Amino acid sequence: MQVGNGLRPFPTIVNFNGGVLNYRDRKLQRLPGYDYTQDGKYFVTFCVKDKRCILGQVKNGFMELNKFGMIVYDCYLDLLNHYENCLPQDYIIMPNHVHCVIKIDNSKIKIPDNANDPFCRYGLSEMVRAWKSFSSKRINENYEDYFKWQKSFYDHIIRNEKELYAIKKYIKNNPGKWDEDRFFYE
Repeated sequence: MQVGNGLRPFPTIVNFNGGVLNYRDRKLQRLPGYDYTQDGKYFVTFCVKDKRCILGQVKNGFMELNKFGMIVYDCYLDLLNHYENCLPQDYIIMPNHVHCVIKIDNSKIKIPDNANDPFCRYGLSEMVRAWKSFSSKRINENYEDYFKWQKSFYDHIIRNEKELYAIKKYIKNNPGKWDEDRFFYE
């Protein structure tokens, strides 16, 4: 349900100690009525909680991943092993956030000859959830602080080649514009 400005109010919740927790309104993240399991290309962005720069650093306009950034990279490529219809495309892992293009191609799903149930098509939210979950778990095995991604993610449905070209250019040029980036923190 959308409310006025596209924000939905969260209920007030009483915690176990009798205190009241007030959640700020959150913008609806997905396009209402759109099937995110259907074939297509999607631009995705998500951030490290509190925008902490722990995935590497930008040097001379190029991103240098550290061991945590490499874990995020490995988990991105590993999506292929968990979701047959997921085809990772262009990406950039920045010090505190990730931009990528994920292609969903349901023709890649192998349906067994004796399958009685309809095949399972995984959608964008499940793929991003898994990527964030797998990478968090692996980073926390090697990190003395607790690592966590920000809740949710931004997505954009790529509708044509012109949009795809602009997004690929944005991803490629992102490290060179790091000091102008809205996620930039020293």
